[in-house]
Amino acid sequence: MNELKGSGSLQFLPRGGAEFADRGVALARAAERGLILHPWTEAMRGLAARIAREVPGARLRARQSDARAAGTLPAAAWEEVDAVILDSASGDLGADLLQLVDLPRLEVLAPRTDDYYRNRPLFLVSIPKSGTHLLTKLVEALGYGLGIVPEEFPRPGLWYYLEYFNSHTVARDFFVDSSFRRAPWSNTHHAFASAPVLFVYRHPLDVLVSEANYFHRESKSVFAGYLSGQTFEQRVDRLLDDPWLLGSIRDRIGGFTPWLEFPNVIPLSFEELVGPEGGGDREDQLKLIWSVQLKLQVPGAPHVFADGVFDRSSPTFFQGRAGSWRSSLSAEQLKRFRELKQDFMAAFGYDLDDVAGLSPRRSAEFRHRPLRVTPPLLEKEAIALEYNYLGFNLVRLDGWIYAVPQATGPGFDLRRQTQRCLRLLPREHNLPALKHRLLVKSIPWGGDPELMANYVVARLSRADAWGGTVRALLRTAARGLLKSLARTAKAARGAKE
Repeated sequence: MNELKGSGSLQFLPRGGAEFADRGVALARAAERGLILHPWTEAMRGLAARIAREVPGARLRARQSDARAAGTLPAAAWEEVDAVILDSASGDLGADLLQLVDLPRLEVLAPRTDDYYRNRPLFLVSIPKSGTHLLTKLVEALGYGLGIVPEEFPRPGLWYYLEYFNSHTVARDFFVDSSFRRAPWSNTHHAFASAPVLFVYRHPLDVLVSEANYFHRESKSVFAGYLSGQTFEQRVDRLLDDPWLLGSIRDRIGGFTPWLEFPNVIPLSFEELVGPEGGGDREDQLKLIWSVQLKLQVPGAPHVFADGVFDRSSPTFFQGRAGSWRSSLSAEQLKRFRELKQDFMAAFGYDLDDVAGLSPRRSAEFRHRPLRVTPPLLEKEAIALEYNYLGFNLVRLDGWIYAVPQATGPGFDLRRQTQRCLRLLPREHNLPALKHRLLVKSIPWGGDPELMANYVVARLSRADAWGGTVRALLRTAARGLLKSLARTAKAARGAKE
């Protein structure tokens, strides 16, 4: 039995290396139906020649788009082969991988590029009661490390929430409240746009049922008392359309719909992700995970990742099944739900006539949608994050947050400083670490941050940081101090006489 049957995997290796070529030969040896090499580059021609020598009878194929190239192989479609080897240019690899999105049983070898998952951070967003634990289990299985609370410069290969410890970031809260109202430069420098985001959603009626089974429990939600003492039916009624505290189910779900429109956001439905243990379909689950692997460029086998997603030990687990609303809600409750405006249902691809367990109508659209991530913005701009912290302004620039003494004055421009000068400034990659460093460093100065700041200014002066400005300021200050001491001494002598 050949190793490729029934399961697929994705592998990324350095382009043009011996390991890449050796793996290509192994794939050709195992592929019974054939192997496609694409695009038909000089490297692919060389690999094809080696395979022909070492694997007699190997069924090597090219894509139809390469069929007219000189010396090319017979053409085949992706679904006609067991394996694919890609030599795509960095900018083309994402689009070429996405052509394989419906074929989770392919064995794929591709070059490792700057878009490889360990080279970028990842953000997570989830609607409450929509599978947050499923999502975190998935990304940890994929190989991402724990970042959780976002940093000013999120580290590659780690996953984070967009705000604080909160996975349930409502779009308006992030883009309006946190960005326009609070953050400098309207938060344009935030890593959100330059990193992929996984967003999990679920049928709103299943969300409603899960809320009613969970939110009233003490210690599970801060507003548990608002629902405690009520029956399940009463909790559903209140959560369906609460005019005072929680709003309607449309309000709560609708706040997340804008995430669907961002090209760097990958929407995942609970119904696909949960798999057969949660009432879903295994093939849908494999296709979803495979699509995530292709877009994030994560190596591994989708069936292995799928086996580790469903977890009954989650502290928020109740039932974890798709379509449970059908047996949990009354006709009257469904009638009241229908009276709500159904635009939020359509946005996610749901309606009340869906067959239980089926994926939402937009799931295939989201799987096939390309991931578009922009380069980091404003990395070369000096952006003040906080003023006058222990006598320093805290300013971000090019991957660092610097503590700039206020005594340097408005003429000090971080962007014009030499690396030698920048290294003299206290700096860290995140704000809490820099504040801690300033507190600790002030200890040798008797806890007086002003003395510490003056010491940093003096060091900058010796480093010729920005012309003679600082030296002139220090000379002026020194002359003023000497004059002041002289006047004090003269006054003291006069008092004695």
